[in-house]
Amino acid sequence: MARKYAEWGIIHGVRMLCVIASVITLMYLIAPNTFAEDDEDLIYLDRINRAFVKLVNRSLPSIVQIDTKKTLSKDPHEGLWNLPFRFREPEMPWETAALGSGVIVSKDGYILTNNHVIEEADKIIVTLADKRQFDAELIGTDKYTEIAVIKIEAKDLPVLSMGDSDKLQVGEWVIAIGSPFRLAQTVTRGTVSAKGRSQLHIVDRGYEDFIQTDAAINPGNSGGALINIRGELVGINTAILTGGFSRANAGVGFAIPINMARVIMESLIRDGRVIRGWLGVGIESVTDDIAQELDLELSQGAHVTEVYPGPAEEAGIQHNDVIIRFNGKQIEDQEHLRKIVAATQVGSTVDVQIIRNGKKLTLPLKVAERTEAVLAQTGPRHSRMGERFSIDEGPLAGIGVQALTPELADELGYTGLEGVVVTQIKPGSPAADAGIQGGDLIQEIERKDVKSVADFRGLASKFSKQDRVMLYVNFHTGTDSYVILKRK
Repeated sequence: MARKYAEWGIIHGVRMLCVIASVITLMYLIAPNTFAEDDEDLIYLDRINRAFVKLVNRSLPSIVQIDTKKTLSKDPHEGLWNLPFRFREPEMPWETAALGSGVIVSKDGYILTNNHVIEEADKIIVTLADKRQFDAELIGTDKYTEIAVIKIEAKDLPVLSMGDSDKLQVGEWVIAIGSPFRLAQTVTRGTVSAKGRSQLHIVDRGYEDFIQTDAAINPGNSGGALINIRGELVGINTAILTGGFSRANAGVGFAIPINMARVIMESLIRDGRVIRGWLGVGIESVTDDIAQELDLELSQGAHVTEVYPGPAEEAGIQHNDVIIRFNGKQIEDQEHLRKIVAATQVGSTVDVQIIRNGKKLTLPLKVAERTEAVLAQTGPRHSRMGERFSIDEGPLAGIGVQALTPELADELGYTGLEGVVVTQIKPGSPAADAGIQGGDLIQEIERKDVKSVADFRGLASKFSKQDRVMLYVNFHTGTDSYVILKRK
């Protein structure tokens, strides 16, 4: 009997084990993908994490900290406050210090950084990732792109390879490395927020083509590296945009594309300076209003507002022409033309296609060199108010003008020009909305020359019934532009 119960128990136990095994098998068959997918996601996440760590560790040795020192003859804060006593003798020199970052781009010690990091520095000290320090030699700077090249005497340095910034895509992951707030080898991660940012006025009269990123960039990051997920150098961190007095990161940082920086670097190392092409015109982008006024099919190209003595004048380009192609390349806007001309070999002859009075013309032009001397032709002018003559109706309502006398032309910097000087702008008028101010010189109304107050008065009356009028204005700030005034 006992044996029978024992056999029954064994059989029952075996059956229970089979049931349990069947349940487990059924559970696996019902939801095998859920468990597998969870595990696979974690594996991929860990793999991505390890990949980021690997490329950062590979890149860090190529990023350096740059300390600069500059000796001033006087206290830079003198005059900001008055103290009844002094901590320093007035004859003693005043030393200032600044901090930035840099990127090693050659094994023998060439380093890329920003111009403002080392500008006017008396001493440049480079600290490597392994804590070694070197005095650096300044090779060259370019204030128009904010690029500078320095060199240290060292061998077999770790080099960060350069990528192709033209292939960089918006939304792509990037990593910024530098020394913000003197915290060396700081790494932040983000994405490419935009490309081709220009007219930010970060570089005065320069060539801006920035990569925008939300990878955190702070003071001290300037000159550091922006790398892609392949560990390639794609940009040189340069500036941040803040919402007020704060200098801290707000998620809007800018880097110089490495393709631009590479060309500048090679020129500085080879020639000690950057040689750029110059066209000799004042230009503005073609807006919808200008395109409509000039009967253009597209709002593209560069509208010529002034022609200076030089290549453009010799080629026969005139103000009010629209440049649509330069050296075989279609022109998008003002900045696009400036960059193409700057990159064109000095002394070469290129074809320039323009639209003049609705017709396309092609003119040969020999490119000259952009120098400080030729740039002086576009310097700022001083302003002054004068006698008043005002318009009360039409798109020109609210403008007061006076004749341009020889004395006034000399004082305002309008010698050799013709027009009427703006003496009054009514707040809220079409002219005020367009940015016209006292001291500006109106030279044309609807492409008709304005040489006197009588000309101005007659043309203003003639076009007073129109809803919009185009003026050619020589601004007192030193720029020239066509301006559209719209009736209110």
